[in-house]
Amino acid sequence: MSGNGIKRFIEESENYDTNPDVQKETLKILVTGEILKVMQEKSIKKAELAKRLRTTPANVTQMLNGNRNLTLDTLYDIAYALGSKVNVSFCDEYSYTGCKQIEFQTLYEGPGQTDNGGGTADECNQLFA
Repeated sequence: MSGNGIKRFIEESENYDTNPDVQKETLKILVTGEILKVMQEKSIKKAELAKRLRTTPANVTQMLNGNRNLTLDTLYDIAYALGSKVNVSFCDEYSYTGCKQIEFQTLYEGPGQTDNGGGTADECNQLFA
């Protein structure tokens, strides 16, 4: 991409659906949005997530602002810290509409409670035994 300001914006917007830079940023927004959604649903603050990840709140803020490239290991660690798992799928089209690439699912909340699939925590734990 060449140019600055308005010219660059016009160039990017003309090929939005196929622009790899735009698609990468969109994916970052989708992933961090899912993380924030799970955090909100479970009332987990950034400081608590940082504690669970054994890192600093500033580091968590950088991850959630898209200022840090999330590796698959880090994504797994975040999901685990949130009591969730990550599902990833690929699509043949560039558009994110109708195709959910990233999804966090709750594994369990505690003993006797069910996960999203209706299984108990014990059943969930058997998957990882």
